[in-house]
Amino acid sequence: MLEAHPAHRDWRTSVALFYVVLILTAAVYYLFLTMDGSLNFSKLLEHGARGMTFNSMLEHLLHGEFDVDPAAITSEGHVRDGKTYTYFGIIPALLRLPLLLTGGLARLDVTGLYCALAATVALGFKLASVVLVNDELPKNRLQAIAFFVLVLSLLLGGAQIQFLRGSIYQETIEWAGAISAAFIYCAVRGLIARREFSTELIAVMASLAGLGLLTRVSTALGLYVAVGLLVLVLAWPSAGPFRDRLPRFVHDLASKRTIVALTILTGFVTLSGIVNYGRWGDPLKFSGGTYIHLVALPERIARLKAYGVFNIERLWYGILYYFFPIWTIIRPDGQFLFSEFETRILDTVETPPSSFLLSDPLLLVLCGVSLLRLPRLARERLIDLRAVLALMIGFLIPVLLILTFFGMAFRYRMEFYPFLEFTAFVGFYAICVNPDRFSALSRSRLSLFLIASAGVGIVCSHLLLFLYKISPGGNYSEPGSTNAVTPADGWVDFYLIQLKSIFPSIAQRLHL
Repeated sequence: MLEAHPAHRDWRTSVALFYVVLILTAAVYYLFLTMDGSLNFSKLLEHGARGMTFNSMLEHLLHGEFDVDPAAITSEGHVRDGKTYTYFGIIPALLRLPLLLTGGLARLDVTGLYCALAATVALGFKLASVVLVNDELPKNRLQAIAFFVLVLSLLLGGAQIQFLRGSIYQETIEWAGAISAAFIYCAVRGLIARREFSTELIAVMASLAGLGLLTRVSTALGLYVAVGLLVLVLAWPSAGPFRDRLPRFVHDLASKRTIVALTILTGFVTLSGIVNYGRWGDPLKFSGGTYIHLVALPERIARLKAYGVFNIERLWYGILYYFFPIWTIIRPDGQFLFSEFETRILDTVETPPSSFLLSDPLLLVLCGVSLLRLPRLARERLIDLRAVLALMIGFLIPVLLILTFFGMAFRYRMEFYPFLEFTAFVGFYAICVNPDRFSALSRSRLSLFLIASAGVGIVCSHLLLFLYKISPGGNYSEPGSTNAVTPADGWVDFYLIQLKSIFPSIAQRLHL
């Protein structure tokens, strides 16, 4: 076997070192943002609200128990047979095993630290995915600009920035996002880099789906469906008459690749069932009973029973909430635009208002390009259209669930990113694999548009993170709540009040 030229090896080593430094630098920046502009690690000793939940969960798991300390989960717990349980997955708890070596399990709140760590892990896989695609592209100015702005956008915008708020809710969804990013890396590797989904690669993807099931169920459902559909389309022959394809399909379904995938997926379902049974007495239930804080709110319990956790009637509102936040408009009669609908069918609508059109225009542009150019890529045999569609359908499952969920929250936007980022990576490939299809003027305009989109996304992502940090939790229009937005005052006064309460000295100097 021929050895790589020393200069080539040195170049690849330098590139790898650059990415390592870039990711480590990003890790420090993410931690800085998560800790609200400070790197004061003494905060690890200050237990935030429910910040010790996963510590308590791990301590109980080590004793073969599935409950948590009521003081750790407080009002977010479910009481059953005198013990308190939580619906959160066990992976964030298991990731605290290193604290046992330091003796810090009972005293260190690492929620914020782990949020930044999860974002960093996700970034590593996302950059690796972009590099895989880039290595398959002809090198030219358009490719270089698209690669640069996509890397910059992933590093300083989108999912990596907006959710860096230290809480157990954020940590769970950040780890789910990191698992999804690793899954997408495998998908890109099979689709574009190797153009083959080996048994080993499918096994890794199935394992990641299983880890997702033990972290966040909605995310995992998408990964499970993606793996299942991918195995099916890979087993179906791509050519030949139907009467010949069907026997071959049945034969390939019994292949080692399918058996390995099903074994791994079933194994994780069994583990999840054991956890569910230990918590709720039913392996098929992922939550049970009523939240402690809802016991005194019968109207919310009645609403949930009447309309369910997921309801298709909420779909149109969900689309508006996440893309076109006109729900913030105050009508002439002094009520919010959809206040009657919100009160009737939704449990919570949380601030801040946001839109993917502002936070992720680059991903949306590349996503649109992907959808438009997929047929051409398939005709030119540059990509397996069946595999792409199988993965896209899987990634859309969490999106549909969130759009019909009984609560709308800023952090749930994370569920959209596997679909947006996967299609954006395919769009990056579609734009640059045949650059000669564009005229010189078109390439120049497209480059400027990509640069502008990345810039807008980066700025807006940081702004949305700031608004998220100063936004109180709960329903934005909760009657009687001191943190609610009142139509009489409006949104500007609402956020001025939040700024005054969080930064009183600055507010006094600015005479707010």
